Amino acid sequence: MSRMSKKLTSNFYFSLLFFVLLFYSISKPSAKADNFKNQIFIEEIPFLQNLIENKIDVVEFDSSNGKIISISFDIKNISKKQIYSFYRDFFEEKKWKKNQSKNVWEIRNERFKKKIFKIENFENNIFIIKIIVENF
Repeated sequence: MSRMSKKLTSNFYFSLLFFVLLFYSISKPSAKADNFKNQIFIEEIPFLQNLIENKIDVVEFDSSNGKIISISFDIKNISKKQIYSFYRDFFEEKKWKKNQSKNVWEIRNERFKKKIFKIENFENNIFIIKIIVENF
């Protein structure tokens, strides 16, 4: 009888372990192959995880008229096309207006007068963006 109870106990523990591992694998969110997780938001604008990891410099100016944030990134591990695609899709979804001749998107809101997102530079693998929030 004790031999039978050991076998049942061992089967029970094996089944329990199986279900725990199954539950863990199902409940764990799947990571995208391109590793484009929105990890941080600045002024309600998402930044790609790859960009945040390669951030070089951040400059922020506040005034009574608004705020300017300039951020520089090293983009050796990410293509320009992926960055443009990510922001184009995000701003289209959020109904921002795109300036057709430049890489500039803007939105007007009740909380602030105007918010502008501007891709300013793509030289020597350095990507510079500016976020301008006007509250006047």
